[in-house]
Amino acid sequence: MKRAQLAGPMHSGSRLHLTGRGGDDVLDAVGSMPLDQFRAGQRAAAWRRITALARARRASGTELLAQAARTIATPYPQALETLAGQVMVGRTDGQAEAARILTWCGAGEALPWLTRSGRARVAGLVGARAAGADRRETPGRLHERLALELMGDGHATFDQMSRTLWNLPVHAPLLDNRVVDLCHVIPGWERSQPGAFKPLARAAFTGLAPDVLLERRTKTAFTGSLYDGLRAHAPAIRRILSGSVLAQAGLLDLRRVMGALDAGARGETIPLAALHGLVVAELWLALLPLSRSAWWERTDAPRVAA
Repeated sequence: MKRAQLAGPMHSGSRLHLTGRGGDDVLDAVGSMPLDQFRAGQRAAAWRRITALARARRASGTELLAQAARTIATPYPQALETLAGQVMVGRTDGQAEAARILTWCGAGEALPWLTRSGRARVAGLVGARAAGADRRETPGRLHERLALELMGDGHATFDQMSRTLWNLPVHAPLLDNRVVDLCHVIPGWERSQPGAFKPLARAAFTGLAPDVLLERRTKTAFTGSLYDGLRAHAPAIRRILSGSVLAQAGLLDLRRVMGALDAGARGETIPLAALHGLVVAELWLALLPLSRSAWWERTDAPRVAA
């Protein structure tokens, strides 16, 4: 995918590739930010935003407002404890996508892929996280930080890959620390406005970037392309998963995973992000040397002057 994406810059002899990665993280706000707006005292405005979210997602406004009220009333550690219990018994939240935007966290649709042992391990990790979680944390701030960390990690990997394979550095100006800090000084609910696409981008880049970029109202969805790719590469993915290290460890129900893969190849809706994460994890585990020498190195003892 990256080879195709960077074919143009490479053929033109570019020595640096600029990308707009991070735009959502600094020029817009996460969907749960209205919950922080409510906590900040702007209650009426927060409820209006949640109602607008319901209209945009064609969801029940009553359902979203009720979910928002539950999240606001639940401290983060308690939400994690509840999640640990759900994972342990294998119960997904069963919520509509729009309602999940307004939650602290959720079990996800891939939970049935785990065995009882796998669920116990994950529940233990979540429970340990709950023990040290900050009760003062807020949903919008938490999700904003997690989204930024995920984007930064993905970009660092992209840059390393491009430098290694094609000697082409990839830079994301919007992820520079100064840009992030300046944008995040503005509360998330002020960086976004219902019905307006990245108003902060228009304020910052008018006259500097082509108007066509600043007049956008939506983002292109790539879900159809992902299913096309899944269908084309299903045999290769099946080979990767057939030797699943996690399944051999008794953590993963391979039959259910293969069933989801086959369903996705037929065009049925499946948890694509979970499947992607699983394939990446399996490749990493398969290629990871587990010998002691991979984790320890011999060094000379420090010499201390007499």
